[in-house]
Amino acid sequence: MINLDTTTKSLEVKLAGAVTTNQLVYSANYVDTNLSGVPVSETNGLTNNGTAVTMVSAPASTKRRIVKSFSIYQKDTVDAVVTVQINDNGTLRPLVVITIPVGATLMYTESDQWKMMTAAGLIATSASGGSTGANTALSNLSGVAINAALLPDTAGIRSLGSGTLPWQYLWLSGDAGTPGTNNHKLTGVSTSGTRVVTFQDKTYTVGDKQFLAEISGTTTNASAENFTLYAFSAGDLTVKDRLLVVGTWEAVTQQTASLFLYNSTDSKNLAEVDGTAAITAGLVCSSFTYLMAAQSSSTLISAIGSASRVSADNTNTNPLGNTFRNTVTTAWTGTWTLVLRQGGVTAGGTGRYEFTVFRLVGQ
Repeated sequence: MINLDTTTKSLEVKLAGAVTTNQLVYSANYVDTNLSGVPVSETNGLTNNGTAVTMVSAPASTKRRIVKSFSIYQKDTVDAVVTVQINDNGTLRPLVVITIPVGATLMYTESDQWKMMTAAGLIATSASGGSTGANTALSNLSGVAINAALLPDTAGIRSLGSGTLPWQYLWLSGDAGTPGTNNHKLTGVSTSGTRVVTFQDKTYTVGDKQFLAEISGTTTNASAENFTLYAFSAGDLTVKDRLLVVGTWEAVTQQTASLFLYNSTDSKNLAEVDGTAAITAGLVCSSFTYLMAAQSSSTLISAIGSASRVSADNTNTNPLGNTFRNTVTTAWTGTWTLVLRQGGVTAGGTGRYEFTVFRLVGQ
C-alpha cells in the first residue's frame, strides 16, 4: 500500500533522461479516506523526460490518500529507466528504479505489489520490490544471474553470436569439482576472416593429439589414384604443428606398385609408406609417419616414419624406417590437400586401405 497521508506528499514518476521518440504513459487509481466515505479517483498522463511528473497529488487536509494501483506503459522506442518515488515535501524517497523494455508495462496494485507485463502480454515477474531481472532486449544484464539452463525455443536454428558480433571467450567447467577455479577458456585469433571449426562425427578428446580424419575402403583401380585424407585451409596448421598419419594397406589380390603420402595441391610426394617396394598380393603393409615443416622454411616438408609388412600366414618383415624431405610450393600453414596416393598396380585385383590423420598441436 502506498499511503499519502499529508498535504505535501505525492506520488511521482520520472525518467533517467530524455526519451528518444515518445513519452511513457502512466495511469493511477487512488482513494481518499475520511469519515464520510471512500470515493475512488483516477488520473493519467505522460512522463516528461528527466523531469518528475506527479501521478497522484497530495491529499487535502484532513484526508489520507491511498494509491490502489497504477501502471506505466513503455511507449518509447528504446528501453527506459524509470523512477517511481514519493515526494514528501521536497524529500524524495524512491520506491523503485527499473528499466522498462519497449512495449512493456510496469504495474502496481495494492494486493500484488509490483509486476512487469511484457510486450507479448506475459508477466515477467511477480516479485515485490520491482526487480524484473533481464528485459526482453537483454540490455540490462548488469547484476542478472542466470539460474536455469539457457535453452532456445527451437532446436537447431538459433546461433550464439554472429560473424559480425561474435562473443569473445567461452568459459566451460565440464565436470570439475571446483568450477570457479578449474575450467577451460575457449579462444582463438583469426587473421583471415571467419574460421570454421567442424567437429567430426566421432567421440574423442581434444588435446595435444587432435583427430582430423579417417578414411577406409577398397579399390580395384589399376591406375594411379588419390584418396583424400584432409583438406587444410589457411591457418589450420601452425609452423610448429605436426601431422601423424597411421594406416594399413592390404593388397588383397592385387600387387600395388607404390604408396605415398602426397600433396595433391602441389603434386608432390611427401613420404613413402609402402616399405620402398611393391606390395604383393596377400601382404598387409602398416605404417606410421610424422610430417612437419622444416625450421628453415614452411615450404620444406620433412617426414620420418616406419613401415612393416605381414603376410596372410603371419610372416612379417622388420619395420623399415624412412626419412624424406621435399620442397613444395604451398606453405605448410596454407591451403593444401593431403592424400594417400596409390601409384598404380602391376597386377590387377583388390586393395583395401584404412588410414587416420592426427594433428599434434605445437607449443
